[in-house]
Amino acid sequence: MAIRKSAKWGLILGGLIMFGMFGSLFGGDEEKEGLKVGDSIPKVSLKASDGKTYNLPEIAEKGDALIIAWIPKTFTPGWTKQCKALRDSAKKISEYKAKLFVISTDDAEKAKEFAESLGNAYPILADPNRKAAKLFGVDGFMGFAKRATFIFDNSGKLVDVDRKVKLGSHGSDVVEKLDKLKIQKKQEE
Repeated sequence: MAIRKSAKWGLILGGLIMFGMFGSLFGGDEEKEGLKVGDSIPKVSLKASDGKTYNLPEIAEKGDALIIAWIPKTFTPGWTKQCKALRDSAKKISEYKAKLFVISTDDAEKAKEFAESLGNAYPILADPNRKAAKLFGVDGFMGFAKRATFIFDNSGKLVDVDRKVKLGSHGSDVVEKLDKLKIQKKQEE
């Protein structure tokens, strides 16, 4: 009887620990941590699926807005759905003077494989040491990044953070935000 009782409490305790871990991975108090509207883009350079290395502040210095979409890991159903939604809206996003990047905590080779599997029109940046994830405030449990999208204006200032990304409509949601934030369209130059 005592063994069953302790096993029951072990399961309850294990469940609470796992709930806490999943809470830190998929939600929780992340609104209180990380970058906030008005902050500057972190100074990071990351290798990408297209073989290039991107320095995010340098891109902003060239006058482009930046869309940074964090995905927890590649090759999983939810994250594939999110990236496909962005891919399907890439043409509309390209109408804006903005650059779209997805970042994963996978290595560059895995990012390349994932991007190729989706036929992406945008690069997936690799942050395997999670340095950028920590700077953005999206470093999650077990090496996963917390899902979030950051939009920086053409001066490199954060103008929007979405920490409750909707997977299937993510691309159209980004286009809607670019319009609402009055990010310059290319033909308006």
